[in-house]
Amino acid sequence: MSERISEKDIKLLWGRSGAKCSICKCTISEDGDVSGEPYHIGEQAHIIGKKDTAARGSSSVSLQIKNSYANLILLCPTCHTKIDKNPADYPVEKLHDIKYKHEMWVSERLATLKDDFELAQELVIASIIDKTTALCDLENWSDWVSWVDSADGPNFEDGLAQNISKYRDAVIAAVWPEDDKYKDLKKSIINFSIEVYGMIQTAQEHSDLNQGKWYRHKFYRNVPHGEKRDKAVGRYDEWLQECSNSVTLATKALNYFATIVRRDVNPLYFADHGKFLLTRGPDMTGSWVTYVPEYTEEELESITLS
Repeated sequence: MSERISEKDIKLLWGRSGAKCSICKCTISEDGDVSGEPYHIGEQAHIIGKKDTAARGSSSVSLQIKNSYANLILLCPTCHTKIDKNPADYPVEKLHDIKYKHEMWVSERLATLKDDFELAQELVIASIIDKTTALCDLENWSDWVSWVDSADGPNFEDGLAQNISKYRDAVIAAVWPEDDKYKDLKKSIINFSIEVYGMIQTAQEHSDLNQGKWYRHKFYRNVPHGEKRDKAVGRYDEWLQECSNSVTLATKALNYFATIVRRDVNPLYFADHGKFLLTRGPDMTGSWVTYVPEYTEEELESITLS
């Protein structure tokens, strides 16, 4: 189960809180660093503690519920520290009451029709980002694509392949906000959906499904020895290289997508994880190489979406 708060819940929390601390009402989202990029000093605090040993912790509540909008309250760092150091003064029920009254205050005093429209657009975007994160299992990306990229041939779960097919369909069917603010994000998501779906299709080309997993099929073994066998082996080796290339392209697309999300939506998106890596080897010397596949400027400019 993911330990991350979904983008949709983050947008709901920030939108309904008016980007203000629920206790002291200070503004906690500002424009101001020298690059002109927005930065956030607010904290998405857990009402019931995320860990059982945390302030107001409870082992009877699932992590999914703990990370949901219903269990989060937006606070500045000072107020967050205060409630966690004084849990007796800020029990669960009191924090829910504080959150409710604050959001009512925002709704009555600050909200406008434009705010509601912008929040609705942001929720659409957040939903698509959440689908990308969950259906493509981004938290375990480097692990599972290593099996697609295996030197011995692809080996991966059919459930994952089905989820990526669902993801591609969801992106195709998505109704995007018309605001140019999200044009780069739209480009990065559509491009990633194409590459990750293409990667799975390539891997399935010469793989067999057996008990819920796809395994490589060494089709050349069915060809008699001789020139035809040599050609079949060559085609098999070409396919393995195509699988490897498709993994590289999908990971490049993923790093581009994550960069745009951090720039335009959530600066903390996979910030603790960092960039997505690939590890390949061993080479002729027995060495393994870990690197970050990323687009060059020329590659970015050449991306066209159909």
